[in-house]
Amino acid sequence: ENFFTQTFGRAMPISAFGQTATHERLRFDHRNAIDVALHPDSREGKSLLSYLRQAGIPFIAFRSAVPGTATGAHIHIGKPSPRS
Repeated sequence: ENFFTQTFGRAMPISAFGQTATHERLRFDHRNAIDVALHPDSREGKSLLSYLRQAGIPFIAFRSAVPGTATGAHIHIGKPSPRS
């Protein structure tokens, strides 16, 4: 969050911090992850992905919805969420 705020002068657009109703419905254990509402190919998305790679922070970049997995483009920060 600090990286994003310092780089872009605004709060990181977090769409899910931990477990949400959507993750419950998809049967994912998302307790140790964050979803960021950025397209990974956007300027901000590319910058965040570069930072995460450099810092060794695991992530998954979704460029579009994936039935049963992702509701739309976003960056999942953390290890993959196991199915519960």
